[in-house]
Amino acid sequence: MNRSCLLGLLLLAAPALAEDPQVKPATATSATGAADAKVAKESQSTTVIDAENRELKPHDVLGFLIDQDPSVVEALRGNGGSGDAETIFVTDAGEAMFRVTRMSPISVKLSVAGKKLERVRKELKAVLDAGYYQDCSFRLDLQAVNRSSTMLENSSSARVVLYGNGGLSGTFPIIEGRKLMLSDVIISAGGKSGNEYANLKKVKIRRVDPATNKETVIEANVTNIIEKGDRNADIELKDGDRVEVPARSLIF
Repeated sequence: MNRSCLLGLLLLAAPALAEDPQVKPATATSATGAADAKVAKESQSTTVIDAENRELKPHDVLGFLIDQDPSVVEALRGNGGSGDAETIFVTDAGEAMFRVTRMSPISVKLSVAGKKLERVRKELKAVLDAGYYQDCSFRLDLQAVNRSSTMLENSSSARVVLYGNGGLSGTFPIIEGRKLMLSDVIISAGGKSGNEYANLKKVKIRRVDPATNKETVIEANVTNIIEKGDRNADIELKDGDRVEVPARSLIF
């Protein structure tokens, strides 16, 4: 989706949103505005963290939502889709992938480790405004934290493992009270954004029933889920799931 098409969608959606008396404008945390400090508690510790003044680390978990995203606008008007923030994971390399809209697989990759949220917001807003939006506003907050650069810890011990020959890997926490969707994991790991080797049409979720110890394999075409923006076709991941992403067949 090029910028002109995206801007066209935004211009069509914005007036309709403003005219709908049942829709309340979202309270946004803009890249330049002062955000309300969001407090996150680290697991196995009573230390309270000031999310706004903490430097981000690998394996931290962020929440992200663009207010002008056409799919979010439609969700607020009751026309389907999701108005919930997307879950963004900081990778081992300290990077995070932010989708410019849920209607497209295009993502912005930023190096966020060692930076505070306000700085990340400013950098992200500059990129979004330069190529995709006109003075966009968005919400970016800290959902869960990693106490060290080598050990992942947050409020839940539930985990999902991503692996395979497609070049995508990592361990992802399931935050208590929030759903961890398959597309969120794939996007956060760098799928659909420069990875030419991952076969996202044949992703397998290997799930073991703790009662019977039997494995069930769920196959998913993540390419369709991401490109069509169909959140209803997405799959909620469970604790202990192992997500296998195979490599594409390359012909030379």
